[in-house]
Amino acid sequence: TDRLKENLNDERGIKIEEWQQNRVKITKVEVNAIGEEQVHKKQGTYVTLSIPTLTSEDRHGFSQMQESLTHYLEELHKEIRITAESKILVVGLGNKTITPDAIGPYVIDAMHKKQSEHETPEFILYAPGVTAQTGFETSDYVQALTEKIQPELVIIVDALATSGSARLCRTIQLTNTGIQPGGGVGNHRKEISKEVLQVPVSA
Repeated sequence: TDRLKENLNDERGIKIEEWQQNRVKITKVEVNAIGEEQVHKKQGTYVTLSIPTLTSEDRHGFSQMQESLTHYLEELHKEIRITAESKILVVGLGNKTITPDAIGPYVIDAMHKKQSEHETPEFILYAPGVTAQTGFETSDYVQALTEKIQPELVIIVDALATSGSARLCRTIQLTNTGIQPGGGVGNHRKEISKEVLQVPVSA
């Protein structure tokens, strides 16, 4: 969102809103077709949630972040008809052996453990590894799986690269535009998006 603000030069293309909810700082950016040309970010919605003072022992802060995450995930998907029978594919990107890149596989592990407590799984979970490990494009794996199971929604979880250390472990970004694995560190891979998978993709 900082990059979007720096490149903002036409109010018709980008709408930025910021507010505070309890301790969570929320930044919502709407990019339309004009804005997509201006800042080279895909048309869609970007929501950043941040608690600048969050620490690993701050249970109250994590609880507030969780509430905000749940709310804005629901808001991001309000136009998608999700029912109890809907198939939702959750994909955890990243390299489990490298701590800064392991959040995706860790989320899949945690969700799998949680789902094992229920008779009927709520999500289809997948952690494909990274291209350097498999030799194949992650996007191709996800596309093949999507074609096979035909979910109503794909949710991608990945580590978020940042230019400021103050954001580490304190920030979550949500978007309905999909994702380009490795894009934050200059290792651009094939994107995972609605245009590629033909189903809605959130990241």
